[in-house]
Amino acid sequence: MKFLRLSLIVLVPLAITASMIFVLQYPSFYFQAVVASFVLQDIMLFFLFPRQERKWDVVSITFPIVFHMLLAWAVLFYVEDIHFLYTVAIAQCILQYIFLGNVYYFLYKFDRYQKRALPHITSYTGIVNVFYATVLVYALSFYQDIPIWYSIGPLLLFLFLTIIQNMWIHDVSLRRRWYYVVVALTVMTQLIFATQILPSVYFVNALWLVLCYYMTVHLGIAALQKELTRKEMIRNGVIIAVVVLLVLITTRWR
Repeated sequence: MKFLRLSLIVLVPLAITASMIFVLQYPSFYFQAVVASFVLQDIMLFFLFPRQERKWDVVSITFPIVFHMLLAWAVLFYVEDIHFLYTVAIAQCILQYIFLGNVYYFLYKFDRYQKRALPHITSYTGIVNVFYATVLVYALSFYQDIPIWYSIGPLLLFLFLTIIQNMWIHDVSLRRRWYYVVVALTVMTQLIFATQILPSVYFVNALWLVLCYYMTVHLGIAALQKELTRKEMIRNGVIIAVVVLLVLITTRWR
């Protein structure tokens, strides 16, 4: 069983990425590849988790990586930039491998598990997922002229689930810190509409939203845990400032 689990952790992400690259060449097989990928991931997760593991814990742990695969497939369907699509396909393999490897060590090799590795990789997976989700929302508005009013509901629901999953994995009490979720969603809602009116392409709009999500959620949870030091704030502020500067220099305005 150990060999099977390790094999699936390596082979399934590779197989899904290979199917994504295949679909980029042969788009007519898109829906068959999505179904096959979903089945493969279900099989992998079935063998990865022990039978006595509670279903709620399994769903809570795997939520980011399952949605990552689904969002990656959705991005492949709507976005046209071929270089970005190949990046999405390859990143899917790397991120799944790292995420599932940490889950394996957490469940079966806890003596070799790096403390808080799973919460950290969950946070970063959530950031990528939010980027993909916002790219899809703005791409729908850009390519198919679908008003953002129609897609903001599903996006906010996804943000809500991502935030509470991050709080759960970081052991932050939702019952005691419910107000944080309300504030975070309110801020993100306002930013979604504010970003929509910017004269920038949808990739850039999605990146602005992700930066705001990072500051609101990633740094917010650190503050709730009383782990947000001055040094951490300065380091993250410098990173965000560099990213913003690079975007302003290199972006293509509409």
